Amino acid sequence: MASRSFVLDEWLLHDLRGDYGMEAQYAAKKLLRRIHGNCDHIVTVKGSPWMAKAFQLMKYADPLTREAAQLLHLGFLRNSRKCKLLEANQFQAVPAAVAAAVPTDDLYLVEASMTVGAEALVTTDGGLRDALAAVPGITVAMKDDFISGYMT
Repeated sequence: MASRSFVLDEWLLHDLRGDYGMEAQYAAKKLLRRIHGNCDHIVTVKGSPWMAKAFQLMKYADPLTREAAQLLHLGFLRNSRKCKLLEANQFQAVPAAVAAAVPTDDLYLVEASMTVGAEALVTTDGGLRDALAAVPGITVAMKDDFISGYMT
């Protein structure tokens, strides 16, 4: 099977940090291990809000969050076979109608997804999903649906 790319919205970082409890933290770590084991990869952007939150994870002292941070950093962000780390100047042009429909804070996620032809942009934001529903070349998956489908 060919390797697949996924843009995982900032929910991943909140879950890894434990913001939504230990169960969500465990599920996020399990998802990353599965992506790693399946030879798939994640996509993110240098200097983005996502990356800032990812690096903030390393500052947490509690063991569960430290473990999650190490998994993310060593397993993905410092492993070019597991993470496509884009520069903003590498983005494919996004149609003006798409850019206008997407919240400014989420535009980099859409640009990254379209640039690499990601299998899915995974989010918890129903508004983002709705804004991109009719856009060719981008698939948006809701977090819970993605995890349940990917983990089976």
